[in-house]
Amino acid sequence: MASEDTDVLLVLADAFVRYGSDINFLNATSLTKSSFRQLLRRFASYYYIPRARSRGRPLKLRYHHQVLGLVLCFYVGSMELSSLSMLFAVPPSTLARTLRRVEEALSKTLEKYSPARISWPSPSHQVELAKLVEAREPLLKHTFGFIDGKNFK
Repeated sequence: MASEDTDVLLVLADAFVRYGSDINFLNATSLTKSSFRQLLRRFASYYYIPRARSRGRPLKLRYHHQVLGLVLCFYVGSMELSSLSMLFAVPPSTLARTLRRVEEALSKTLEKYSPARISWPSPSHQVELAKLVEAREPLLKHTFGFIDGKNFK
């Protein structure tokens, strides 16, 4: 991909982060804009992006919001890696390598981070929630929630 194409994608990614609505963010990352920014601030201290080099090829993913957005789109979306590669304008090998590094950094980011914890409702609240679920879906008895395990390792 030409450098000009990558620059256009950088501008679009920056515009999304700056001007995108909560609906845009929820659809792309399953986080609100403020939640994304809060996670991004913490994530930036765990993921190292080397400075731009004066020689050689420029980095494809130069900013923390790009790599965090990449991994969240991977988790939330149902895209193949080839589609994700085109969307973020990175070669498949760079994408695979970046995803591995970002997942490790995200794991460290979320350790001891209270907004990311899983907490269960109290038994009485579980009963209330199960009644609401059953009222909407009569075949689901004693069910108070769901967990989607797509790409979960």
